[in-house]
Parts: sequence; structure tokens; C-alpha cells
Amino acid sequence: MKIVFVFLFSVEFFLSVNVYSQKVDAKFHFYIRKDSYSDETPFKNNDLYRFYRVLGQNGIDPLNQNIVNKQLIKNNLDKLYPDKNAAGILSIDLENDAFKNLQRKNFNDNKFNDAVDQFVQLINEIRMIRPNLKIGIYGLPFRTYYTYQNYWNNNHKLDKVLSLCDFISPSLYILFTDKEKGSSANEKYLRQNLQVALEYGKRLNKPVIPFIWYMINPGNKLHGGEIIEKQDMLNYISIIRNYNIDGTKVKGVFWWEGSEKGTKKIMKIPRSLSNVDSNKIKDKIIIDYTRPLLYH
Repeated sequence: MKIVFVFLFSVEFFLSVNVYSQKVDAKFHFYIRKDSYSDETPFKNNDLYRFYRVLGQNGIDPLNQNIVNKQLIKNNLDKLYPDKNAAGILSIDLENDAFKNLQRKNFNDNKFNDAVDQFVQLINEIRMIRPNLKIGIYGLPFRTYYTYQNYWNNNHKLDKVLSLCDFISPSLYILFTDKEKGSSANEKYLRQNLQVALEYGKRLNKPVIPFIWYMINPGNKLHGGEIIEKQDMLNYISIIRNYNIDGTKVKGVFWWEGSEKGTKKIMKIPRSLSNVDSNKIKDKIIIDYTRPLLYH
């Protein structure tokens, strides 16, 4: 029965793609993580989607020593992109102490300047090893929620790092449910972070492609790991997609998927998905949540 269900589901999806894919805004894409789904076929023939890969902290600085381990980086890039001339989209996810010093320190602090130098060295090293990749750094500019956090991005402090990237990719993960803070609070949060990111993008002439996640951020002790309601998620995506500064908009969103083990550890599965094969849940969510955009 599972085989029949998957087949019928795939056929239905393909039919919708063929009929509606021409209506998708060609400038907006969902960037989805390569090898995260049990069946990637539906995504390969649809202009709504693009693939990306991640070079995480374990592949750069696993012991949080604030060093650029050139050999380790090369070894991991060889695994991600065996062809030295490979083209593709690479997100650097490095959340070590240097990342935190970029956030919390300012120009007059040696820790800030050392952190800038480390990220510059990292970007340059990746470009030497895989010159044809398009690269960006996850989480820059920094996500803010409270006013006191605004200094994390002020005074163009991230310009030196972001000017070397091909795209700008802040994290817009939802921190609180609409029921906790109200939908207007989440909408305000998205807009204030989009404003900062697009200002950086416009000034540096870089496309902005933020990260989104269909789960409430795990830092939320009460609701972390809950799957966001479909209509709420579509509302968030609509805000992200349509927000603009003098006509400048985001070019798409990175749809985050963690590791299989990590996702299962934190995900709180709702009743609506309780009968779905656990290995198919991620497939079902991304198709259900992004498919409506084929009609717009």
C-alpha cells in the first residue's frame, strides 16, 4: 500500500507541476537541501526549486578553536562537490565563537576584527578550492527580535564579510507561535529583519535569500519543535516574498532541513501526520507547504 500511495502522490504532484509551473515567479525559488528527501524527483523538474548544500561547523572548526582548517575544509568540499570545477550553491553554517564575536563585538574590539579576518580567510579558501560555487554565510545579518539587539547589525559592521559572499542569507526562523505573541508580532519580526537584510543587499549589490524553517525554533522551551500550521507558514512566506525596499525583494528562501537524527529528536509530530511514515514526513511537509505557490 505504501508503494501505491507514494506513486499516486507523485503522479498527482507531477500533474500539478506541468499545469501550473509556468505561473511561478521566475525570480523566486525554494532552495532545498540536497539529499534531504526520500524522493527528489518531484523537485528536479520544477522551476520553483533549486538545490543547495551545507558546509557546517563539523567540516570547518569542529572543536571551536576559531581556526580555518584548510585540509579539513578541502576534505569536506571534496565530498560535497567531487568535481573541482563544480558549480552549485553552498551555505556556510559556522556558529563558533568567531560567529558570536561578529555579533556581539564592535569595530574597536580585537575579537571582532579577528572574527572578520577568520570569515574572510574562510571564504577565500573555499573560493580557491571550488572557484565556481556560489557561497553565502548562514545567519548574516543577525536575526533580532528585541530592540536592544539592533547593534548586532548596525554601522555596516558586516560589510567586509558579506561583500565577499554571492548572496546574503539571514535566518528568519519563527521563535514564537502566533498563539504566544500574536500574528502581528511575528509579522513585525519578519519585516524588521527583512528590512536590515535588504538594506545590506541593496548596498552591497547582493541577492537576499533568507533561511526559513517549518518548525518553531528549539530555543522555545514550550513550543520548540512544533510544526507550524500550514496557513501560518504560507502567511510568513507571503510576507517574506512580497516585502520590498524601493522594489528590491528577496530572490527566494532556503528551506532548512536538519539531519534525520536531529530532526526526529526535536520534531513534535501533530495528529495530522501521525499516520504518515516517519521517513516521508519531510517530503509531505515541503510539498504540502510549497505547492500552493504553484498557483500564484
